[in-house]
Amino acid sequence: MHLYTSLLAVLKNRQQPKNPPYSIIHRIAKILLSFCVLATSHAHPNTDSTETKPTLRIAIAEMLQEPLQAEVKILRQAFDIAGYQLELVPLPAQRGLRNAAAGKLDGGVLRRRVDITDFSTLVAIDEPLRYVELWVWMNAERECPNSLQALPELTMASVLSYGFTKRLAVSSGSKKIQTNSVVSSLRVLQAGRVDYVLFDKRGMSHYQQQLNLNVKTCFTQPLSSTDYFTFLHSKHRDKLPALTAALRSVKSEQRIQ
Repeated sequence: MHLYTSLLAVLKNRQQPKNPPYSIIHRIAKILLSFCVLATSHAHPNTDSTETKPTLRIAIAEMLQEPLQAEVKILRQAFDIAGYQLELVPLPAQRGLRNAAAGKLDGGVLRRRVDITDFSTLVAIDEPLRYVELWVWMNAERECPNSLQALPELTMASVLSYGFTKRLAVSSGSKKIQTNSVVSSLRVLQAGRVDYVLFDKRGMSHYQQQLNLNVKTCFTQPLSSTDYFTFLHSKHRDKLPALTAALRSVKSEQRIQ
């Protein structure tokens, strides 16, 4: 900017010289001045013309924010590509679901289709955000049961807002200790107060490091597997095609990388 100001003063105050060398200097000064103006315009664009993308406020279970950082990043990219800003609103799981269904929020993240069957106002972005397999986890020093049929004889820790564990027939007979968070359930397991928990491998990997857990999976297959989606209130139904295509594209790029 000092160069810009100096050159501007030169051009305003200097009389057109009769001497050819001064004429050359004059032309060079004009060229340099034009470059300064161009650089300044790029460095300070006109912010008034910047269009702000509309914001969609989506509920996320408070306990899932940290372990779902990778999914949140993917979802933000997809919303951006589709032309929207994503604002995640951390709430207790069931409250977030009810607020989304009532239209107080624009939607909710990471739900199974079966979770929203009682909420006719919610519709899915038709590309799953995450595929989840639930495995039986026990403390590493414990001996796993011989078969799944032995699970009802054992005690399981579960989170109050995770209703899906109640629908799993193979574990429905187990005595359950209800907790109010994932971390509480895993601490109960760590302390030996229950025999097992149900969790996906990727999520457990996160908590193993965070809580210094020494756990193992039992059996050669998960108890269940299902897709988890992001849902919007039906007033945003027109946005679903663009968001579905954008999410599919971002996930495809992630797989390639």
